[in-house]
Amino acid sequence: MTYLDEVRACLQRAEDELQNARDIYGQGLYRIAVSVSYRSVFAAAKAVLAFYQDGTKTHRGLRERFGLYTVAQSDFPPHIARYIKRTERYRLLADYDMSRPSGDWEEEEAAEAIGAAEEFLSEVQAWFKRHHPEHFA
Repeated sequence: MTYLDEVRACLQRAEDELQNARDIYGQGLYRIAVSVSYRSVFAAAKAVLAFYQDGTKTHRGLRERFGLYTVAQSDFPPHIARYIKRTERYRLLADYDMSRPSGDWEEEEAAEAIGAAEEFLSEVQAWFKRHHPEHFA
């Protein structure tokens, strides 16, 4: 698999996970939708690292390296780049906060997480088209 194949696979995974989050949300499983939304954001960010052939191994490393490649050295909107940390924080609560039962998650919280994932993925795709149109037209 070439690095471009890996980028495309990550972007496809991001789209698939976003659709999974929407489907789960439609079933009223808001806690799970929040968690799956982060997986979409993570895969989209990983696509950028794959393009630069950067194999960071931690979530923190992913955030830092993503910011370096897209915000510090490019024109990616910083407020959208922060969605990585924000959706990760939501995912950690959704997956590990046992003080909050599954049914206590609000529809609005899941909708916000999905909206953040949609905006993040859209901006990553647009970034690839702006900066690497020879590969992502």
